[in-house]
Parts: sequence; C-alpha cells; structure tokens
Amino acid sequence: DFCLSRGLGDVYKRQSLINEINVYPNPVNSNLMIRTSNADSNSGMELQLYSTTGNLVFNQLNINGDKTFSINMQNFPTGVYYLKTILNGKINTHKIVKVD
Repeated sequence: DFCLSRGLGDVYKRQSLINEINVYPNPVNSNLMIRTSNADSNSGMELQLYSTTGNLVFNQLNINGDKTFSINMQNFPTGVYYLKTILNGKINTHKIVKVD
C-alpha cells in the first residue's frame, strides 16, 4: 500500500496493516500449510478450496487462535486448486498445485 503526502508530495510506503498469509509447500502432495502473521486473534479466518471446475472441495470457518492451519490433501486428485483465504475482511486467492 502506498500513500501520497499532499503537503510535500512525497510518496512513502505505509507500514502494512494487512495480514500476511503464507501458503506452503506449493506444489503439495500431502499437507498444505496456511500460516498467518499479524492476525487479530479475535477474528476468525475462513478457508475455501476450489477445484478448477469451481467446485468447493474444502471449507473451514472461524479458525481462531491458531496462526498455522493445515489441509490434508493426500487423497485429493492431482491438479490445480484455488485457495481463498478470508481474514479481517481481506480476501486473497492462492493457486495451489497438487502432485502425487
């Protein structure tokens, strides 16, 4: 995020208030890990995993407290998936590749 200072016209980088979400390993063959930092412990994270055809294959609501969560993808077919993360009102989408 960038802000403009109207008085001086300086551009400065604002310290990020947005939660950082790390998804690993990618490609994945068993457990997909989702790690958050700067998470507000009182608000829940939501995870939605979609196939390339748009089918919801995994959904977890109100993940509270834990900064690391895993999805067991061992029995999922190989291919591409899209992980939608919702945390503190911010939505991110991550492309996930499942391999054997």
